[in-house]
Amino acid sequence: GETWQNVALETKARIRALFIDDDGLSPVLLAIGTAREGAHASEQVFVAVDFAKSWSRQCAIDPDDPKVGKDTESFVLTAHEDNDCILGHRSEHVRRKPTADCFMRLDQTLVPRQTDCDCSAHDFECDYNYAPDEKGRCQLVGNEVIPHGQCQRPSDRFMASPGYRLIPGNTCIRNAANDMDKPVEKPCPRVQNPGSGDHDHEGNDGGQVVLGPITHHTLVVSGDPHIMAFPNTTAFLLMTSEQALYRSDDKGAKWVPIDLAKSTGNSKIGKPVYLAEHSYHSSRAYVYTENDVLAYTEDRGATWSIIRNLPSTANGLHIRPIIDFNPVNPDWLLFVGGTPCPNCHSEIW
Repeated sequence: GETWQNVALETKARIRALFIDDDGLSPVLLAIGTAREGAHASEQVFVAVDFAKSWSRQCAIDPDDPKVGKDTESFVLTAHEDNDCILGHRSEHVRRKPTADCFMRLDQTLVPRQTDCDCSAHDFECDYNYAPDEKGRCQLVGNEVIPHGQCQRPSDRFMASPGYRLIPGNTCIRNAANDMDKPVEKPCPRVQNPGSGDHDHEGNDGGQVVLGPITHHTLVVSGDPHIMAFPNTTAFLLMTSEQALYRSDDKGAKWVPIDLAKSTGNSKIGKPVYLAEHSYHSSRAYVYTENDVLAYTEDRGATWSIIRNLPSTANGLHIRPIIDFNPVNPDWLLFVGGTPCPNCHSEIW
């Protein structure tokens, strides 16, 4: 950018965007904009600018073994003032010198030369249930995670996290001086049930697997899921793109399918196609079905009722949400209906 040259394009245009090959393998730049004059004024124009002949020769560099030479120089990516290592390694790149009158025009990208560094504080982050304090030191902010089978008696001790863990993907070389994630021995803060770990649960029909302090629950459904959580509770509703509806009242450990026909006593209610939570009432949710029926629950999905005498069907223009709520009176609703298509329009009731 020390010196510039002007180039006149065939069409005067207001350039809106520039696109280049991210890998630097192509000498072509694509400019997109709006023509300013002529027969195509105000129309979109695409201008391809080829820089292949802008330099007289190709830079002297071996892409399989890039080195510093008369046309190239090295640079190192840095992120810290006290060292030039990122994620545990030093990355040295080779690039064209700004003053070199040549072009790269390579058929492959240049791979940086990477060298692993000794581990430092930059290579670690706060472990689970730890957070940095004002000085950047990781301090415990939640419960200690007790490994499975430990702390069976009040006098027991266990190997606990020191508050740090190695950042995933880090390749630094460990050393005794900076082994910040080495477990430390601590007295047990509480006694667990024999043979159990933290957050252990009773039997579960959803498929439970206990691995140390973590309990896994599995539910297999068809179609893309839409999950709705009731605020400040352990209850969830789940609707899939296959028009299936489920409820969980234990943080997702067990899911129960909802039969709207049975719950509402209406065998013609149809399958759910739209799920909405009440923005100002923590126990209410609404479901609109394929047969143009609007059902609601006031007990987080345990039971369902039908809103009768809707003024119209939901709008056919796919305007969402189809139902909205009043922050003062939770019984007041706005319903976005519509007239039949074609030539349809929306109506708000």
